[in-house]
Amino acid sequence: MPYDPYAALPGGYSTNDGTIDFYGRVNGLINPSMVVLDIGAGRAAWFEDDPSEYRKSVRLLKGKVAKVIAIDVDEAVLEIKASDENIVMVGGKIPLPDQSVDLIVSDYVLEHVVNPDEFVPRSTGSCALAGGSAPARRTNIISSASWRGS
Repeated sequence: MPYDPYAALPGGYSTNDGTIDFYGRVNGLINPSMVVLDIGAGRAAWFEDDPSEYRKSVRLLKGKVAKVIAIDVDEAVLEIKASDENIVMVGGKIPLPDQSVDLIVSDYVLEHVVNPDEFVPRSTGSCALAGGSAPARRTNIISSASWRGS
């Protein structure tokens, strides 16, 4: 078993856990009527592998909103259990109807994209509702999270 320095702490996470911070803020934006799009969801390894039940509960949006749609270029996205609908992205476009998504979440994805400022609007097209938010967490020398929208 690998060493876990936070295992003895209440909840099993550190006091500066970036996942709890980021998804705590995301939880502050959502409501039960929303449709959330998770861009770059991958295989959602956290759902099966995270040892902290509290961190998983904060990160899990399914059941807190009307629908969670996971999308990724990898077909592993089709196996995700933490979402309501799973889509493989083909050709850099997200095949969703106009104005069908309230919130777009991107967790450690944008640093893998050549031009993130162009990627999100180009790939999402007009599926996002006007005035919606797009919280994104990415590796950054200044901050671990960035926010787009309201």
